[in-house]
Amino acid sequence: MNAIKATVMQGRLELEVPLDWPDGTEVLIEPTMAPLEKMGIDESEWRDDPESLADWEAWIKTIEPFELTPDEAKRFADPSSAPAPCPPPGSSRSSAGPDRQSD
Repeated sequence: MNAIKATVMQGRLELEVPLDWPDGTEVLIEPTMAPLEKMGIDESEWRDDPESLADWEAWIKTIEPFELTPDEAKRFADPSSAPAPCPPPGSSRSSAGPDRQSD
């Protein structure tokens, strides 16, 4: 028998190939690190001819500046005012959650 691939979707395994193994076939399931899909281009694909550079320069000028309100700028400048980060999925929350008071 050959190995098959599956993807976890909403707590279920979705097989990528038809499963024709007989009932009762024992399988071993181990998570793998799937390669991430390529996003964008890598440095070897950059075009640096004058026309491409002119296109890029024209595009970059269309980006509007990021503006903060005075209150946002004040909070951004003071890292102690930042909200606590969310815990990673699957981790346990601290005992002082929204429904509990910390001592």
